[in-house]
Amino acid sequence: MPQKNLKNLKIVFLAMFAFSLYVAITGYINSSFIESFGWGNTIISSIYITNAIITLILLSFSSQIISKLGVRKLLLINLSTLGGVLLGLLFLPASFFHFILFAFMLSLNSFIIFSIDIILEHFSMDEFTGRIRGLFLVLINLTWAIAPIPAGYIIDRFGISLVYVLGLLGVLAALLIFLSHFRKVAFKKPKPVSFTKGIKNLLSNRNRKNIFALAFFLQLFYASAMIYMPLHLHNAIGFNWSEIGLLLMVTNLPFLIFLYPVGQLADRYFGEQEMMIFGYVIGGIASVLFAIVTSTSVLVWAGLFFFSRIGISIVEATTESYFFKIVDDHDVDAISFQRKAIPLGYLVAPLIAVITGLFAPSYNLVFLIIGIMLFIALYPATKIVDTK
Repeated sequence: MPQKNLKNLKIVFLAMFAFSLYVAITGYINSSFIESFGWGNTIISSIYITNAIITLILLSFSSQIISKLGVRKLLLINLSTLGGVLLGLLFLPASFFHFILFAFMLSLNSFIIFSIDIILEHFSMDEFTGRIRGLFLVLINLTWAIAPIPAGYIIDRFGISLVYVLGLLGVLAALLIFLSHFRKVAFKKPKPVSFTKGIKNLLSNRNRKNIFALAFFLQLFYASAMIYMPLHLHNAIGFNWSEIGLLLMVTNLPFLIFLYPVGQLADRYFGEQEMMIFGYVIGGIASVLFAIVTSTSVLVWAGLFFFSRIGISIVEATTESYFFKIVDDHDVDAISFQRKAIPLGYLVAPLIAVITGLFAPSYNLVFLIIGIMLFIALYPATKIVDTK
């Protein structure tokens, strides 16, 4: 790989690490922060549904926006706006306005990650894609591994708001890094692609269609874990926030262990398909177990979380590697449609929670249904044309 590309990749990695610290330290407590305003499960789900709709709209016009502003300028605008939203959440009195701010904050998270995807792809080469994406995901998940314990400690002793102050520092660090770099890099400006044409392009390409479906099922799992697992552990199982922080750290260890080696294997030996199928089987079994395990032992839940993330880490590494091998940085419409899997997951998972909440107040049915859907994901996994 050219030395210049390697240097630029390191800068992107550093900026994403800083931004991911903010996402990680706030991600698992967002629903609990919302709950602290006195809002119930229906409002929590409604915020995530609203976020998903806003994100889908933004991503639908992404190629038009980037063609006018350029990806670096757009990224700087979004990071600055996100900083302002976080300040509003911290200092404005609790009201319906917080509903909008939360939904907008979550949407900006997705759009910022999408922009960083394009910048990373600009400096990547196909023969190194699995390893680059694997290492990129390792750095992201490192933040998810280290963030929960200090977040749990801070919440138990100082309150939940201070966590968002630390998150704001991560956003500002990412903003400063991107502000000081890449000013002279000529990122490709895509030709605007309409929403309908984007759908036609997606449906006409067998591999893109199936890898999108696979990413959607993965995001369903993430959404259910992100929104409802902390509430389930705290309210139903009875763990305190320090214990939950420890569990969330254990949850992310498999990502640090497996992501990069899986990317290497996908580049050099196997391709992605077989490992992807194996990962979905593990994830499906684990999600079903989430629904039926009632133990109050931290060790039992730590083992279950570790097992689940072995499968999910393999799925994430292989879906990312596969997708970015079949596109490059000028395929903004393809990347934006692939990233629509994230808001779609966060749209469908809360809808499942709202519907199942009519039959049972707990979240067990949510995890059961997600587990079944991960087994359904095995069908599109068998239909992609492998890269090896």
